[in-house]
Amino acid sequence: MSIVTDDPEMKACIDQLDVYLHEAMIEHHFPSFAIGIMHDQDVVLSSAYGYADHEKKVPATSHTIYALGSITKLFTATLLLQMRDAGKVNLDDPLTAYLPELKIVSAFGEVRPPTFRQTVAHIAGFPNFSEGSLRQEKDVVIAPLLEEMFTPKLVIPPMTEHRYSNLGISLMGHALARISGQSYEEMVQTHILDPLGMKMTAFSIRDEMRPYLATGYVASHGSERSQKIAPYFEAGGMKPAGGLYSSIEDMERFIALQFRTESTGSSVDVPILDGRSIREMHSPTFFLNQEWRNAIGLGWFLERLGKYTIVGHDGGIFGFGSDLLLVPALKLGMILLTNVGSPVNGVSRGVLERLLPVFERYQLRQQEDGERALAPIPLDWQCYEGAYTELNLTQTLRILFTPTMLKVQAPDGSESRLEKEGEQSFRGRGGPLDGELFTFCKHETGIVESLKVSLFEFVRTQ
Repeated sequence: MSIVTDDPEMKACIDQLDVYLHEAMIEHHFPSFAIGIMHDQDVVLSSAYGYADHEKKVPATSHTIYALGSITKLFTATLLLQMRDAGKVNLDDPLTAYLPELKIVSAFGEVRPPTFRQTVAHIAGFPNFSEGSLRQEKDVVIAPLLEEMFTPKLVIPPMTEHRYSNLGISLMGHALARISGQSYEEMVQTHILDPLGMKMTAFSIRDEMRPYLATGYVASHGSERSQKIAPYFEAGGMKPAGGLYSSIEDMERFIALQFRTESTGSSVDVPILDGRSIREMHSPTFFLNQEWRNAIGLGWFLERLGKYTIVGHDGGIFGFGSDLLLVPALKLGMILLTNVGSPVNGVSRGVLERLLPVFERYQLRQQEDGERALAPIPLDWQCYEGAYTELNLTQTLRILFTPTMLKVQAPDGSESRLEKEGEQSFRGRGGPLDGELFTFCKHETGIVESLKVSLFEFVRTQ
C-alpha cells in the first residue's frame, strides 16, 4: 500500500467502497470479482469478493486468474507502438505490406489497404469476426487461424466511421509477429510481461497457474447464482484480440505503466514504452460522435466526463468479464475482473463515481502541501499581483502571489507556476501556460502597469 491510503478521506472512501462492492456482487449475481485501484505507481486497493469456484467454495483473491477478453487488445497496441518507436513499422503502413497473403475484399470500389493506425483504432472497415471464425468442440470454444481471416470483406470504407473489429486486431498482431520474427505470444512475453514482472499472465494456463484459475460461468437470468459453467475458450488465431489470462495483482503492474508518461527515449531505464508514446496512445485518433465526447485512441477508448478524460477498455468472453479505466489527470487507475460472462461496466462506473471527487481533493491537498514545503519567494514579487486584460480579446489573466509561489491563473481558472527567468520576466511551468514567457512592464514610478505574453499585451486593470 502507499501513502495515499494514509489519507483519512481516502481511508473512509475505501471502507465505503467495500460495502458498495459487497452489495454489487449480490445484486449482479457475480460468483466473484476482483478489483485493483492504483494511484500512479502505488496500490490503493487490491481485493476480491466471492468464490473463484462457486461449487468448491474456493475464495477469490488478488492472485485469482481471470480471462481478460478484449483488454488483450491493449497489449497488442503496446507492441505496435514499441515496434514503431524501434523504427520497424510505420503506423500508416498498410497491413498488406507485411501480410501479402491478406486479400481485402471491398464492395466500395477500389480502396487503399487498411493501415496499422486505422486497424488499432477500429476505423479500417474490417468486420468484427471473419466467417466461421469460432467453432465449439465439446466444452471448448476455438478460434483457429482460418483461411477466411485472410480474405476479409470490408463492411464500411476505411476512415468513414468506427467499427469494432476483433478480426482487425488479430490480423495486426499476426503482422507484427511477421515483422519481428517471433510468434505473437513470444512478443508479448518478451517485451511486456517479463519486463513488468507479470508472472501470472499468459495465453495458455501453465501448471503453476492452474490452482489460481477461476471457473467461468454463464449468466443465468433470474437465478441466485450463475451456476452453468462456461466452455473453456482457446483463442487460437484470435489471441491478439482476446487471448490473455491474468490476475488483479499482475494487471496493477500494467496500469502503473500507463502513468510513466514522463519517461523519454533518452533514459536508460525506460520501462516498456516511451512516455511520449503512452500519451499518444491515450490521445484521440478518431472521434465517435459529433459532440466529441467519445473517441478512440491507439487501442484505448476515451470519454469526456466533466473536466476529466476517462481512458479505458473493457472485455467479455466465455465466462468472464473485465473493465480497465484510467483518469490520467488524477493518476487514478482501476481494473475489475469477474468470472461470469456479464458486463461489469455498471459496477466499475459506480466505483469511479465514488473515487473521482476523493482523488481530486487528495490531489489538491498534495499540491497545497507541496507549495507549503517550498522555500519562500521574495516579498517584492507581490508587486506583480493583480488582473491583466487583453483589450482586443477581452481575456483576463490573474497573477496570484503566495508566500512560496507566484502563479498565473488562466480565464478558465487553471493555473501555472511562474519561474523567474529575467529581471522582469518569468517562465510558465506546468498547467496550460507551461513554457510561455511572461514579461512585466513597469512605469517609471516603479508600478507594474502591463504584461506581455508572446505577441499579446495585457493591461493591468486591478
